[in-house]
Amino acid sequence: MRAHISPAIGTRQLASIRQADVQEFVNDLVKQENPKTKKKLSPKTIDRTYGTLRSAFAYAVTAGLIGRSPCHDVNLPKVPKTVHPVVSPDDVAKLADAMDDRYAPMVWVGALLGLRWGEVAALRVGSLDLLARSLTVTETVTRDEHGRPNLGPPKSEAGFRIMSVPQTLADILAEHLAGMGLTAADAAHFVFPAPGGGHWSYANFRRRMWQPATIKAGLVGVGFHDLRRTACTQLVLANVDMKTAGTRLGHSDPRLTLALYAQATTEADRAAADTVGDRFAEAMGFGDLDRISTKVSEQQAAGA
Repeated sequence: MRAHISPAIGTRQLASIRQADVQEFVNDLVKQENPKTKKKLSPKTIDRTYGTLRSAFAYAVTAGLIGRSPCHDVNLPKVPKTVHPVVSPDDVAKLADAMDDRYAPMVWVGALLGLRWGEVAALRVGSLDLLARSLTVTETVTRDEHGRPNLGPPKSEAGFRIMSVPQTLADILAEHLAGMGLTAADAAHFVFPAPGGGHWSYANFRRRMWQPATIKAGLVGVGFHDLRRTACTQLVLANVDMKTAGTRLGHSDPRLTLALYAQATTEADRAAADTVGDRFAEAMGFGDLDRISTKVSEQQAAGA
């Protein structure tokens, strides 16, 4: 708002702004440069800025200030598709081994439960019931309007959730708490505190803990959020239904789970091919699938 929207149209009356004005605003953004990098604004930045403007006008319509939003049929620069790294269970183990021992369990929590970094950083001892193998998410580390880290509620109602914890993770967390000398009486204590005892800021954690671990593990470029994608992908590969997966990930809409996080893998692609092949095998003349490999071998032997 401060950097782009207010300087361009902040002094104009809402009702005076038409669709053509919004399109011109977007076109001007395409020509602008980031004053720090001296590079053109990225399509993602433009898309995010336009989204902010569209939300403001949508609210104006809801509030009865204008009859229709001018944010429609606007041509935006195409945002290139981001290819996220696929973090395998073996990669997760490498990251955990490379991480400072005090924070290695954070890697397992991210990968097995799919918690966001802020949710992991905000976990308190009282959030855990390791005998019942459950974890409750009620807080997250966010940033205020000045970019400073603070504690707040999850980003949506769906973010408040109680999750079952695998026994292996419960054992890891129990050992972690014992090593820190924490018991149920320390309910308000952070499970993964920063060196000063409070909660981490993401920037400091990333610089001091995460990046050195990714370098050591040979996984440069992998982000903590990739563990969340890994968790969801594993749920999909295990045929966990989308509603359950979405609930565990704190999604308000299960479609987000599939659209944003489920990643195709070689294993899933091969399994899909085999499933289709099994269904068509009899119609193709291979009632016994073992005959396929036998026939192929015979053809190869005959020089076919």
